[in-house]
Amino acid sequence: MSHWNSLTQLHWSRLQNSSWTSPRPVLAASQRSDGNTRLFSSDGSGWTKPEALTKAPAAVFVDLPEKSGLSSVHDELDEKPEETASISPVERYIRRVRTHLARLKANSTSQTKGRNHPVELRADRLGARKLIVFASETGKLLAVDTFVHQTPVWERYFAGVSFFQIENVRTSVVSYPPVIVATGKRGQETVVYRLDALTGQDYVGEARDKSHLPATYNKVKKVIRLPVEETDDRTHVLAFVRSDDQVEIYPKTEAAMNAFEEYLPAMHVYLTDGIGATHMDGFAVVRQQHGYYSLRPTWTINFPQGEAIAAIGSASADEHVASLGRVLGNRSVLFKYLNPNLITVATLKTTGSSPESPEFTSVVNLYLIDTISGSIHYRAEYRGAGNVSKDVSSIFLIQRENWAVLAYWNHGPDAAPLEPTPPTEEEAGTKKSSRRKKKNMTANPVQQLPNMKGFEVAVLEFYEGEKPDQRIESDVFSSYDAKKPHVISQSYVFPKQLTSLGVTTTTAGITTREILFGLAEGHLYGVTKRFLDPRRPVGTPSADDKEEGLIPYRPTLDFNPREVASYYQHVPRIEHILSAPIKLESTSLVVSWGLDVFCVKRSPSKVFDILDESFNYAALIATIVGLVVAIYFTKNMAQRKKLNDLWR
Repeated sequence: MSHWNSLTQLHWSRLQNSSWTSPRPVLAASQRSDGNTRLFSSDGSGWTKPEALTKAPAAVFVDLPEKSGLSSVHDELDEKPEETASISPVERYIRRVRTHLARLKANSTSQTKGRNHPVELRADRLGARKLIVFASETGKLLAVDTFVHQTPVWERYFAGVSFFQIENVRTSVVSYPPVIVATGKRGQETVVYRLDALTGQDYVGEARDKSHLPATYNKVKKVIRLPVEETDDRTHVLAFVRSDDQVEIYPKTEAAMNAFEEYLPAMHVYLTDGIGATHMDGFAVVRQQHGYYSLRPTWTINFPQGEAIAAIGSASADEHVASLGRVLGNRSVLFKYLNPNLITVATLKTTGSSPESPEFTSVVNLYLIDTISGSIHYRAEYRGAGNVSKDVSSIFLIQRENWAVLAYWNHGPDAAPLEPTPPTEEEAGTKKSSRRKKKNMTANPVQQLPNMKGFEVAVLEFYEGEKPDQRIESDVFSSYDAKKPHVISQSYVFPKQLTSLGVTTTTAGITTREILFGLAEGHLYGVTKRFLDPRRPVGTPSADDKEEGLIPYRPTLDFNPREVASYYQHVPRIEHILSAPIKLESTSLVVSWGLDVFCVKRSPSKVFDILDESFNYAALIATIVGLVVAIYFTKNMAQRKKLNDLWR
């Protein structure tokens, strides 16, 4: 496709020149439909700038193949699987030597040619080298190497498609390359592409059927990556929920259908109309005649009048929980409320035309909802909280393990609705009135906001019981019989304006998490979870609090320039933050993007599983050698002493 066939905008101008005798070059700026911006000049100069990533709503990390992994393409024996039984050991050894010599020659050639030489896509020993595949609304898919990021590894443009979701359906395992599935809109249709993540080409499965061709679905409301794999290609099965309550499976193969049939009894789906919706519905997936699948309604939640969904948070299905409880200073345990079906929903209710109007009020309500039963386990109200303005979304929500973090703009007490007149003691009773004064213990608490305007961060943790060592006694977990969690929460004032919210991820979930803030001033900022702890004691900490390592509560999170993850780099308008684990448990790989892309490694608990660069290796080797020599001499001395004792 030529530049002019995909042209969406064109602007031209003539440069003013102080000398009327010299020609004045004509400039023309064009913007292509794939997101690239190009400047043409009549004097031959110009430039092209890729802008597709500024409209990328989704991205995914892709693990690269291991250097020692056996692969049908990168095999040091240079043999096909069917040749393994017929090749003699001598010929196999000769092939191995020949392959090693070829690799040695390739390495020397690559060092001679420099950094512009194509680099082999292999994982490093720490697993920090990955591919980041971005899906753009302009119809472009781009893969960026976290180590060699000057140019994309590959890119593909799909005309007329607006991508909105991308999933990693298979990691790199032995002879199987990683596979991604990109989903986008093309008019009223939803188009699905299955690609090899290393090359960007259409992936042809083992069955050699038409599953590698683009699949189309009509009026899709939700795309779900299921926790089951089909047996042919070992890829995760995707479910496409249509607006007519029909469910379709991708890929449409017999192996995928068989895998889905096994998962069908446990599959439940919740649907909303997205941000701004006023209700949420739950469904069970059932099998109809002729092999079709449809939704059966199970519950519906209609939020109170005037409330609309502002943000939804859910725990990642791939995260690991290192411990089932939190050990306190007195060695007792608060057991985590780990409900895999729990989501957090933030709703917004406002009155008045704008925050400047005198009748303006704003309230954010936070709900904990079980997506299987539709039960509301908890509700909190944040009066005066909301968006900075109607055009600027300022409510962010993330959920992990047994905790959630909510960020919002506080308009101050003037924007808080008037509290209803409390009942008299005769109407409510003294006992009931006293219970309302307890902090964070009520079913529907009202969070008190400070008398100031600015961003606030509320953190909530969910436990099985209010008291330590209190557990929900049950051998089998069921959402229909699940008890409500005990919720602890605290709020903090943050002095900067936020544009996005994220969190680090590690391999085993042992390392302390770090909450990542995208700042409006163009920085990526990290706050360790220890500061966002709702159990931070108010006032003087007790001996048990000190033993547990709790930090005394302060209502303000101070801005520490040392925790700016983007360092001196300016990353404007950060809208998305994504993280992935590496082989080091202490380190997480983080990428943020908006008008620019920034990738960094974060270690909120310091790098505790790798030796420092200043480590004294010479002293370590000298110590080991000294111990070996000492053991040798002391062994001989012990043998001589034992022999002398026997002669006595």
